[in-house]
Amino acid sequence: GAMEFLISSVSQLVVQEAERQHRAVFGDNGVPPNLIAVHVRWGDKGMEWPRIIKFVTAIETVVKVKELESVHILLCTEDPIAEEELRRATHASWNIYLDHFYTEFLPFRINRTVVFNGPSYITQELEGKHKLWALGSSLVAIKANYWC
Repeated sequence: GAMEFLISSVSQLVVQEAERQHRAVFGDNGVPPNLIAVHVRWGDKGMEWPRIIKFVTAIETVVKVKELESVHILLCTEDPIAEEELRRATHASWNIYLDHFYTEFLPFRINRTVVFNGPSYITQELEGKHKLWALGSSLVAIKANYWC
């Protein structure tokens, strides 16, 4: 009930952003069947990194239990290493879609040295746009059938 209320009162600006990202990620084909959303957030959680195998094992479990014939993964992350590791660890037949937040945020993360208060500098540089990107991204990810 609470989630339904939150989604029902989303501003038109956020809805437009989600629609823009949806087209950027899935094109005209729309959301693929049996989409598995994988949220890899290990940039601030050193003890989890780099254990992509835990995510791959979770995906394999979903595929087996749900008897999926094709595998479609929406990778939600900010970390380019997560993308590289997932692509290396998954089966060649699996289809990986990149969350559009990742795609748009990438130029602001790549080749950036780690500095104290780095996220605040990025926030200032982007003038808060990344917050709208994150909200749109969340609405796109909600369309997944399964979560890992």
